[in-house]
Amino acid sequence: MIDEKIVQNINKIDFDLKKRFESVSIEEKPILDKFFFEIISTGNFNFKRNTVTEATSKVLIEKKDLSADIITWKYSINPNQPNAEYIERTSSIGTIGLDIYETLSKKMVDSEYIDSVQNQATLIKEVLDIEVGKTTEEIILEVFEKNEFNYLSYETKLDNGTISPYEKANMKLILLHEGIKVSERFKLQDELTNLNFVNYVNFRENQIEINYKF
Repeated sequence: MIDEKIVQNINKIDFDLKKRFESVSIEEKPILDKFFFEIISTGNFNFKRNTVTEATSKVLIEKKDLSADIITWKYSINPNQPNAEYIERTSSIGTIGLDIYETLSKKMVDSEYIDSVQNQATLIKEVLDIEVGKTTEEIILEVFEKNEFNYLSYETKLDNGTISPYEKANMKLILLHEGIKVSERFKLQDELTNLNFVNYVNFRENQIEINYKF
């Protein structure tokens, strides 16, 4: 019989991982004389600019360690290799989902593994603009240039699970600026949301965040 605390914690981990990964599987398995939960999570990462790479995390948590709020766990540095080394970590139940995600997003795995999955990377392009060689990023930036809006810098990153834990990851483009007028804000928001791949636009004190499909 599984302890109620273990069930609660494994459900919490499953929920948090599904916010960040496209697929998550959790299985109980014996290893030697101990019982573990093996967690395999697969999602999309942008290890290189303008590319999306599918990568997998493989984690083991001993069953008895799931009965506390501070959890000891270990992850494979190369999920493609059955005999790869595992690195041990400790996380709170509130942060373990993010910590597992960051083993990939921060490339805390074997460089050989990153290289192997990067070979399968997909170039991010808006389907309707492939023939003219424009990326979605370029199309969005053209809106700002057309309106003569000066920004300081910008970056793009994956935005996993911000709409729903079960939806695929989107991208977000973040521009830093020195200030924006109300009239500029409304005009930019109208033009950006009229692009069929833009989900929404957020305006903050010194930045604009555009969430879009890739």
